[in-house]
Amino acid sequence: MLRVPIAIAVIFALVSGASIETTAADSRSGISWPQGQALPHFAVAKHVDAASIDGLPADQQLMFTSLQGMVNRTRPRIYLTQPGDEGTFTWLTNGLGVGYTLLDSPWQLLSQYRDQVQGTVVYDPAVPDSFNVATTLAGLQDALAVSPELAAQLAAPPYQIPVIEDLRGRFTSRLDAYTWQYEHLWPEATHRMLVALDPQAHFGFLRDYAVANRAMVFWLDANVPGERALFERILSDVAPYTPYLGWFGQDVAGEFSGTQLCSEHSVYVLAADWFSNMTVWSGTRGSTTAPPAPLTPALENKIYVTFTMSEGDNLQYNQRRMRLIWDDPGRGSVPINWTTSPLLVDAAPAMLNYYQRTASANDLFMAGPSGAGYINPTPWPDATFPIYTSQTARYMAATGINTVYVLNSVDGNDVPLSTSEAQGYINDVKPKGIMIHWADHTETTVLNGTTPQSVIRGTGDVAEAKTAIADASANWKGKSPLFLSIGIFAFNMKPTDVAQVAASLGSDYRVVRADQFFDLARKANGLPAVP
Repeated sequence: MLRVPIAIAVIFALVSGASIETTAADSRSGISWPQGQALPHFAVAKHVDAASIDGLPADQQLMFTSLQGMVNRTRPRIYLTQPGDEGTFTWLTNGLGVGYTLLDSPWQLLSQYRDQVQGTVVYDPAVPDSFNVATTLAGLQDALAVSPELAAQLAAPPYQIPVIEDLRGRFTSRLDAYTWQYEHLWPEATHRMLVALDPQAHFGFLRDYAVANRAMVFWLDANVPGERALFERILSDVAPYTPYLGWFGQDVAGEFSGTQLCSEHSVYVLAADWFSNMTVWSGTRGSTTAPPAPLTPALENKIYVTFTMSEGDNLQYNQRRMRLIWDDPGRGSVPINWTTSPLLVDAAPAMLNYYQRTASANDLFMAGPSGAGYINPTPWPDATFPIYTSQTARYMAATGINTVYVLNSVDGNDVPLSTSEAQGYINDVKPKGIMIHWADHTETTVLNGTTPQSVIRGTGDVAEAKTAIADASANWKGKSPLFLSIGIFAFNMKPTDVAQVAASLGSDYRVVRADQFFDLARKANGLPAVP
């Protein structure tokens, strides 16, 4: 395994600007992905043909998203609408910043772009994971991934698209399918990203991005021994700081084991399995200048409370739930820290721009767990950790973010940052402060003698948030400031709920943004200020 030598080479490239070729150039592609850039940029999206795939059978959703990825690889021209928390047309009409024509049927897209399709790849309905193998092949062969029924329909006039790969009868199980894919397709696929999608749920989401980037798509469980072994082989083949886009099976158990396994191999996670039209979003443009920060108030002997919205490691949350609660009329009435991914500057610049230009003085953007990608720092190898913190510093600077929220666990249990891990953040990222964990208590301390760190007390509703604040401040004597970090579960609560909690607090309390919170904590502890 060559992970340490690769790490040294990549660190050299990041410092010196040298280029490391990890994928072959494609003259037909409008994708730009220089070394040191986390995610690819697509050619500028100027106008898109939009069509709905809502309610279509899974095989048609797969077919149209594979067509979308193939076409948008050159320049984003296809946008597929689907319902989401934020509304079906919300971003298309307000935020995407790209002109569009709304088509009556997605089948018009196939007629319009038929000349770009080389053939079809037929998946095996008896082996659901062949759905993912067909997606990988579609990207590699400029083909449409289809069911046997669609293959027969497309082979006839007016489309006359030939079958170039038929996966029926080729595999006996999930592991068999992904082992074959690893042995036969992985050498041809990009090694600069990994895509993980549930073949029985994610039909029309993110697959356009996988096809466009010629990524390998799989769905392996770190909690199943045979699957874990193949998962580790794949992770061992990629360079440090490679993105793993998608998610894991088994919900929370899968998140803990999967994120830890990726971290052990210097791979970061981007929850994106429900993200749609990333091939279009990656071709948008927009300023990523953070709004100006309000002045920090004078330090008093008060209880300072800061509220942090969860889910900032989650690209699909940025697209969906965050937009819904961002539009809540209570936003702006009380300071809130919005954890978000700084990698939106690559994945969806116009989305980041929308949030920044519509932010109020009470809205602060904070890097979501655990910086430029979701990782657990402790399992991440020491030799490659500087790559992660250096990239985090660069992307936080590019988006004007100066505080970071870290999740750090081993085997599902929260653990503190080691002295060296903490120093990596302090030296490279230089944050005003660090939020950490999602715990049953809150405390604010000084990390490595230089930087305030605050444990987040997670809450799921108004009553729990009120109780958490009351419990945490019960022993306060009023002789020195007290600093409380309260987490707000974004899928249960919205700004109106946070405002209700804030309104219940008495005159001893001050609600502040995280940057103000850490400025005040620094002053209270005699630490130097950070810009």
